[in-house]
Amino acid sequence: MSETDTSIQGRYVCVPNPCTTRPCLPGLAYAVECEGRTYFLTIAGRWSPDSRSWLGWTPSLGERIRVLGRIAHHVDIRGEPFWTIEPRSVVPCR
Repeated sequence: MSETDTSIQGRYVCVPNPCTTRPCLPGLAYAVECEGRTYFLTIAGRWSPDSRSWLGWTPSLGERIRVLGRIAHHVDIRGEPFWTIEPRSVVPCR
């Protein structure tokens, strides 16, 4: 896991969550698609099926956003990699 914050820009999406349990529990989670990679937005290490607001602003699906936070690389139970970002801030791209 990165020890420093990283800034990414991309499209705000709601996508199927990675398989992290046996059996796999299907669901959706909010994420940022950035340069061909999906970063699941986490709060206290957990992704959420609910959209969140940051400083009173809630992004719309498909909107371009900038996220500053810690990125972590994970592997699901099928051996597939996935990434998370624990946001410190989320703002619209202008």
